[in-house]
Amino acid sequence: MKRFITIASLLCSLLTFGTGLAHAQEDNKDYLNAIQLGTASIDDWALAMDNLSDPELRPKVMDALKRRTQFPKKKLVNLLSHKKLSARIGAIELLEDATGGDNDF
Repeated sequence: MKRFITIASLLCSLLTFGTGLAHAQEDNKDYLNAIQLGTASIDDWALAMDNLSDPELRPKVMDALKRRTQFPKKKLVNLLSHKKLSARIGAIELLEDATGGDNDF
């Protein structure tokens, strides 16, 4: 039982640390500006896709995307092979929204 508590507390600590990192990275709004201006790196895009799942950060990411002159379909398609699942899921979600449906997925 003690081992379970230790593992559970470790997992909670890691999750809290991860959430703190996401918010710390979000404080640096450079990735949002880069997305808006079209100069974002693949890591910037992956961070933005990851932040789509955060109710506080999603509107900021969506606003940066809406301010672009063109929809970033090539960048989003490139993210479909990214190593992070959250980047792939975010890209799929935005591509589905752009097509007006979920293509039966």
